[in-house]
Amino acid sequence: MSTKVLRRSRTNRMKGPAAGDRVSEYILDCIVGVGSFGQVWKARHHIWESQIVAIKVPSDPQYVRNLQREGSAIHGLHHPNVVRAIGLDPYADIPYLVMEFVDGCSLRELIDSNTNGLPIRAAQNISVGILQALETAHSNNVIHRDIKPANILIHGANAKPPEMITIEDVKVGDFGLGKVGEVTTQSIMNGTMSSATIFGYGESGWKMLACIPINTMIDGCTFGAAATPSSTSSILPSICAVEPPCTYATG
Repeated sequence: MSTKVLRRSRTNRMKGPAAGDRVSEYILDCIVGVGSFGQVWKARHHIWESQIVAIKVPSDPQYVRNLQREGSAIHGLHHPNVVRAIGLDPYADIPYLVMEFVDGCSLRELIDSNTNGLPIRAAQNISVGILQALETAHSNNVIHRDIKPANILIHGANAKPPEMITIEDVKVGDFGLGKVGEVTTQSIMNGTMSSATIFGYGESGWKMLACIPINTMIDGCTFGAAATPSSTSSILPSICAVEPPCTYATG
C-alpha cells in the first residue's frame, strides 16, 4: 500500500493531513473530531491493521505546546476512565499525540440525542466515571481545567441504550489545557487550582439530567449565575435536586 509521509508547509499554519497519510507507525483513516487546536484522526498501524488508535494533530505551530502539555499530563495517568496515551512527538515534522481509540461518542453527542435527559442510572455511572478519572488525575498532580461534555467519551454509546452505559465505558480526554504541578487538598477545595474542573463537572451533570444549557432562565432563576461551588460535595445534591437551577445557584 502506498503511503505519504506528512510534512510541514512553508506557511505559518501546518499542512492539513489527508486520509492515507502516515504519521509515525500509523496510517490515517478518517477524521473523528475537529477542535480549535487541531484534528483527531482514526488511524491503524501500518502492519498490524487491527491495531486502531486516535491521533491528534495540531493545526497551527502555536498549538504544539497544548499537544505537548496534554501528552505529558496523560502519560502517567493509568486508569480505565482516562484516555490512554500511546505515543507523542511534539518535534516531528508534524507533531502528533497517539491515544487509544474510543469507539463511541462524546457525552455532548449523547446528551443531544436524548432530549428528555439521560436515565438516572446512566447519569450516575457517567458521573462516577468522571470523578474516578479526576481522582486519578489529582492524585498524580494533574488538573484537567476543561471538563465539559465534549471532552468526555462514552465507549459503545452508539450501539446500546443509555441505561446500559457502565462506569467502565466513561473515558475523560482532552487534557490540552491541563496543569501539571503540586495539587493539595486545600488547593482543590478552595478552587485556586481546579474551580474550572469542579464547575465543568457540575455543568456536565446538570446537562445530563435536565438537558438545559447553563445560564438558562427557569422561573426567574439563572442556572450557573452564582459563584462556582467550592467542592464536588455541593454539586451532586444540587444537580439531583427537584429544582436544580435554583438549588445550584444558591448552594
